[in-house]
Amino acid sequence: MKNIIIIVILLIFQISPAQDKLSGYLETAARNNPEVKAAFDRYLAALEKIPQMRSLPDPQLLFGYFIRPVETKTGPQEFKISLSQMFPWFGTLKVAGESQIFKAKALYEGFEQTKAKLFKDVQQVYFDLFFIDKQMALTKENLALLQRFQTLAQNKIATGTAGATDELRARMAVNQAKTDLENLQDRRQVQLNTFRNLLHVDNNFLVELPANLEKKLLPNLSILKTQLSDNHLIKQKNYLIETYKTKQVLARKAGLPKLSAGLDYINTGQGMNTTSFNDAIILRAGISIPVFRKKYKAMVKENRLLAEAGQSAKEALNDKLDSQLTGAYARYEDALRRLDLYTRQKELAQRSTTILQREYMGGNKNFEEILRMQRRYINYAIQYEKALSDLYKSVADIEFLIGKNILKKR
Repeated sequence: MKNIIIIVILLIFQISPAQDKLSGYLETAARNNPEVKAAFDRYLAALEKIPQMRSLPDPQLLFGYFIRPVETKTGPQEFKISLSQMFPWFGTLKVAGESQIFKAKALYEGFEQTKAKLFKDVQQVYFDLFFIDKQMALTKENLALLQRFQTLAQNKIATGTAGATDELRARMAVNQAKTDLENLQDRRQVQLNTFRNLLHVDNNFLVELPANLEKKLLPNLSILKTQLSDNHLIKQKNYLIETYKTKQVLARKAGLPKLSAGLDYINTGQGMNTTSFNDAIILRAGISIPVFRKKYKAMVKENRLLAEAGQSAKEALNDKLDSQLTGAYARYEDALRRLDLYTRQKELAQRSTTILQREYMGGNKNFEEILRMQRRYINYAIQYEKALSDLYKSVADIEFLIGKNILKKR
């Protein structure tokens, strides 16, 4: 039990060396998620089968009672006790244990895959929540600015320097911003509920999100593709292939003779012409010779075919992972390009809005252009945060595919 606890602690704290909020949520998910627990329990159950596979068959103890004692010169034989043990061919138990070890390792990689999938899902929702919060903050900022524009339009109407339509346009934009904010609040609640369910916590669990995220840089695609061998499903298939290979050896050994040793004890009662007891002890040794060879050949062939099928499945999986990694990396690069674009665009839109606002206050009546440019600025700012969220989500996809954390600061 102590060893199991140590293993669990190591599995939990390998998440990330950085003690940030996300790492804490991943740790909570690893502890609480029932699917991860079930996968780990299957692995532990497989470990318990290793000593079973390495053990000898149970010895056989027989008791026989002579209903009619067999009379001998030394007296009547009354009962008989036999003890026997069967021994498989040399090395059979060792190979059986190795086969189960490979199977347990495959289940462990299945557990790691389940945990990695959970971590990816947690991160996807986490960064969606981050984006929604940034979108809400920008919408509130936009709403406050539009309300100021509405007041400005009202003042200019009062002085006769602007038409009533300017105030109406501003009011329409304010109404739209309020509705957008309400919709975002509903979306946030849905995502928050999904996030808590992934962590398997109650509705009172507090979720904190970062104020900002830093742009990250990944190694190039060719380097990442060399790390696909660390994918947990690939490693799982490798262990399953090894399992079938050891089962081939086990099948061959099952077709070899089995040895047996035993001991018989025959109790002899007191004879009519003797006063002594002459119990008999017999030592036995035997050998079981497999005569019917078809089933053993079939077992060897079955596992050879399963190993070949496993190899083909691994190659197909590797091709699939390669395509998925290429797609995830393309999304990552797209997010980087969008970050650069919207950084420039929102700066230009903000400067344009400031200039238009000054011109309007100075007598320019093009109020609609101010609102249009403000919408552009907010849209660029939102798209920037969306690109940042997409960047981190694509990185989470890449880490899931290669089975490890690879983030670096840019």
